[in-house]
Formats: sequence, structure tokens, C-alpha cells
Amino acid sequence: MSQNKKSVVLTIDDEKEIRESFRNFLEDYNYTVLEAGNGRIGIQMIEDEKPDLVLVDLRMPGINGLDILKWAKENSPDTPIIVVSGTGIISDAIEALHLGACDYLIKPIEDLVVLQYAIDKSLERTRLIRENTAYQKHLESEIKRRTQELYESEKNYRLLIENQTDMIVKFDTEGRLIFVSPSYCKTFGKTQGELIGSKFPPFIPKEDRKKADKAISKTFKPPYTSRMEARTMTKEGLKWQAWINTAVLNENKEVIGIVASGRDINDRKTAEEILQHAQKLDSIGKLAGGVAHDFNNLLMPILGYTEMLLYEISSSDPRREDLKEIQKAALRSKDLIRQLLAFSRKQVLEMKSVNLGNVVNGIENMLKRTIRNNINLTINIPSSLDNIEADISQIEQVLLNLAINAQDAMPSGGDIIITASNISFDNESIKRSPELKPGPHVILEVSDTGVGMNAETLKHLFEPFFTTKKIGEGTGLGLSTVHGIIKQHNGSITVDSNPKKGTTFKIFFPKNDDITETIATNTNSYKNLTGNETIMVVEDDESVCKLICNCLEKQGYTVFEAKNGQECIKMMGKNKNNVHLLLSDVIMPGVDGQTLYKNLLNTRPGLKVIFMSGYTNKVIGKNDILDKDYPFVQKPILPHILLEKVRALLDI
Repeated sequence: MSQNKKSVVLTIDDEKEIRESFRNFLEDYNYTVLEAGNGRIGIQMIEDEKPDLVLVDLRMPGINGLDILKWAKENSPDTPIIVVSGTGIISDAIEALHLGACDYLIKPIEDLVVLQYAIDKSLERTRLIRENTAYQKHLESEIKRRTQELYESEKNYRLLIENQTDMIVKFDTEGRLIFVSPSYCKTFGKTQGELIGSKFPPFIPKEDRKKADKAISKTFKPPYTSRMEARTMTKEGLKWQAWINTAVLNENKEVIGIVASGRDINDRKTAEEILQHAQKLDSIGKLAGGVAHDFNNLLMPILGYTEMLLYEISSSDPRREDLKEIQKAALRSKDLIRQLLAFSRKQVLEMKSVNLGNVVNGIENMLKRTIRNNINLTINIPSSLDNIEADISQIEQVLLNLAINAQDAMPSGGDIIITASNISFDNESIKRSPELKPGPHVILEVSDTGVGMNAETLKHLFEPFFTTKKIGEGTGLGLSTVHGIIKQHNGSITVDSNPKKGTTFKIFFPKNDDITETIATNTNSYKNLTGNETIMVVEDDESVCKLICNCLEKQGYTVFEAKNGQECIKMMGKNKNNVHLLLSDVIMPGVDGQTLYKNLLNTRPGLKVIFMSGYTNKVIGKNDILDKDYPFVQKPILPHILLEKVRALLDI
């Protein structure tokens, strides 16, 4: 939203970190940000500073968010308030909205652009309400004045109405149109002769008719005015319109007709629907993260014990094939969870040197299951591709998004072709493409034989929420997500497309020679992973803890186990033996993993640590585990990989 002056936003929240994060973000977008640490100070600042908008926490000591909404409803009803709550209780949201809240956001807000959009939407809605109120008052005054002059100067009345950019109509007490402004005729592509005598409001879908009739009926009794928002079939399609209906009274205060003023609000309604859909997707992502954590803890014992049994039993044992089938199914489940998290953009990122061809070939079967049967998928990847530094799950998400996008462009079927090759750019060749960097690259191409795109569509292709699909058929987030992922990988993306001639996406990844691609370790390589050191395992999931301890003890390690941080501290205080390594879950009741490690370092300097978690990147990120480069493993982890990490760290 363009602003002629800085909008003043007041944040009322008892958490200083929340206030600071909001202030740092909003000040970058030209807002003036005020802060209040509790409800009492917040109310005083609303009275004194008169902010343009208030962000209020729902749960605070003393005067809480609902109390502030109640106070504002009586004392400052024009001040828009957005509730930012750490709870998603539906009754709280309903009560907050009933008390006049403009919006209800759930903390933590993973992408503060959503907060900015909510603020802009609320400020814009407040502005429109004030404009409409002022306009209504102006119109009511104008109608009263014009009613008195109607008998003297019908010409002046018509000049006023016919030059309005808003739509103006007049209809009798039976609802029949007796006057329509030129702007109204233009909107519906009809002449005055075609519209006069028809029922107002015309061209409204059946499901909205009852709401429109109810709004008009309110105009026949004091205060003789009403508002309504309805969808209307204009010459450009179904559009949202807002109308103010005002009764025309005679000298006996009897209704003799109604004048209605309307304007197009389709852009605002569309933006609101897009935001609501985006919030639904965010909720799905949060659900996916929670499911992944629990499912990862269930998978880890299955994968772990299966691997250990495969190592222990002989190659001729007939049960070995059964175990391999169990392992195969569990690994497929692990991949499914990883792909689910890739869709929700909540997986823990793992950048490493990979061969792009291996990534494409690895997801081929999933692509074939995803796209329709009338789509022919062709993958042509040479074996001599250079390595790139990438997160495999992110690249898989790019391929899935592009394949689904190509499928949607071919409703009657067609071809999707995926190819890759090595390419190098010099300084001269990148002048036409400033996003590219000189040097060797790997290019990934995804082509389709679909309907293609025109030049205007290509201009907006990577903009968030831009879509050529009907409402409800697409979010407009797919290609903007692809663009963001490529940028995170220091790459670039171009598009070649013409109507009816298909589309080709070209993605350029810088070549990477620093790290050798990770090769899976053979599950029979336990021999070199033994040790005699002492390890403290802290894990609140009993089955996971039992698996880890069992695995370590079989390799010769002395193992102590604790179900939480408090128990670990007590055990370490009593234990006189030297503990060489702490293997701890990150998120636990009471003392979390990082706090536990810092506490133990005070008495045991030099203690080594490996953190583990089944939670998503967003949850772990709050504990700074990833940012501080602590040794970390993501559940479910296979025993041989865990043993490798333990042995490698202890050997340092």
C-alpha cells in the first residue's frame, strides 16, 4: 500500500523480543513503530499518541488483549487493532473479531511479510470505511438538499449524477430502476433503455440475492440507509461491488424512492481471499511439521532395529529378505515425510555437493505418480554433469512445482521434457543476463508442450500470489517459491514461452568443487565404529532412547541415559566417571538441549555434544542450534550414520 506519510503502528506485547522483531521489520517498510510492554501503558499510548494501527498480544498479565479491544470499542472505535496471539483457540479468535479486531494472527509469524500484508490490509480497510462513511454523510446531505431542489432543477440533479465516477442509480419502492448513471451503464455494458424498468440490483447470482434484498428492505425504515457488498455479473465477469442505499423522503417523511451509490471493490475482496488461502496453507505447513516430528520418532526404532538385525544375522538366513522389505518400506516412509516437509518449506536445510542428475533420477518415479496419465515424461540427463551445492529436498520441490505447473498448462495432455548439461559463461555472455555470474554452471531445463504464456503474463510470473488460474484453483505461490529456492542456491532462472508454443524454464546452478558428494555408508560397516568412551544420552522418547543406547552399547561404549535435562544434571553430578560426549534431543520438557549443554560445560569444560531432533527447521531455529554450527542429526537417523558421527567427533 502506498503511503503519503509514515503510518504509526503501536505494538502492545509483554515479550520484548516480539516487539523488537516487529519494530525492526516494520521500520524497514517506512512505518513509525511505538512500543508498550503491558496493557495499561498501551491504552495510555492509544489515548496520547493516537496511532494509525495497534498490534496487541492476546495473553498478557493484567490488562490483556480482549480488555484492550473492549476499551477501544467504547473509547477509540476508529483505531484498527490486529490481535497477534500465541494460541490458535477458535473461541479466542471469534471473541476478538466480535469485539472489533481487524485480523487475528498466530505467533510465531514465520514470514513477517504476512504481518505487513495484514497491517496494509487493515489500514486500507480503515481508510475505505472512513471514506465510505464520509461519502455516505456527504451523499445523504447531498440527497436531502437535492430532494428539496428536485422540483426546481431536475437538470442540475442529472448533471451531478451523470458525472459521478461511482455508479448511481435510482429506483422506486417496487425496486424498479427509474434512473441509471452512465458509469452504471458502462459497467454492465447495457444502455439506459435496456436497464430502466428492470429490478435492482440486477445481474446478482442467486446465492447473493437474499442478502441484497435484505439490505434494501432496511432502507424503508429509520435511519433510511443501508450498506451491502455483493457479487455482480458485469461485462468483465463476476465482480464484487459495495453499495450505499439511501431512501428519498417526501415532505411527510414517506419513502418515495431510493438512491444507491456503488463502487468496484473486487481487488480488495480478491486480495482478502488470497490472504485467507495463504493462511490456510501456512496452517497445513504447521500441521505437517507436527506430524513429521511424531512420525520420525516412530520410524527411528523401526529403521534402527531393522538395520542392526541385518548386520547381526547371516546372509543365508531366510529372514533377511523379510527384514529388507521392512527396511525398504520404512525408508519409503522416511522419504515421504521429507517430501511432505519440502512442500511446506519446513525441512531442515542440508546443503551439500550433489550431482543434479542423481537428484532428478531419484525423483522420477514420484513425478510419474504425480502427473496425469495423459502426460508423457521424458528425462534425458548425461552422466558427466558437474556437481552443484544444493539441498536435495529443495531441488525436488522445484522439480515437482515445475512439473505440476507444466501439467496444468496441458489439460488435454502433452509432453514434459527434463534435460541438464554443463555450461560456462564469460563476462561478455552474461551482459544480456545480469542475474548470471561468470564461470562454469549446470543448467536444468524443464519444457512442456502446453498453452504457453503471453508477454504480459511473463512480466508477473514470479510475483507472489500472481496466477492465471481461477480463484480456488491455484494460490500463485508455486513459481514464486521456485524463484526463492533458486536464489537461495545462488542460481538464476529464465523462462521462454509463447502462446500455443509451450514453455521452457532454464535454471542455472553454479558448479561446486569444494565438497565431494555424500555417498551412503554400507550398513555392514559397524566394525570400524566401535569405541570405549562414555556417552550420556538424553532423550524423552523411550523407544528412541532405548534404540540409541542399545546401538552404542553393542559397539563398546559405556552409556548413561536420562529422559530429560533435569535428570541428566543430577546423574552427571553423581557420576565421577568422565563423560566424553553428550548426545541430547533439542526440544524437551523443562531444560532444552542447548541450555543443558551450557550448564554442563560449567563443570565439564571440553565436553563434546551432538544434538538431535525430529522437529522442523523453524522450531529448531529458535534454539540457535543450526546457526551456531553445533553437531546435529535429524531424526530418524540410521544407526550406522549415528555411529559414524559419534566416532568422527570423538576422534577429533
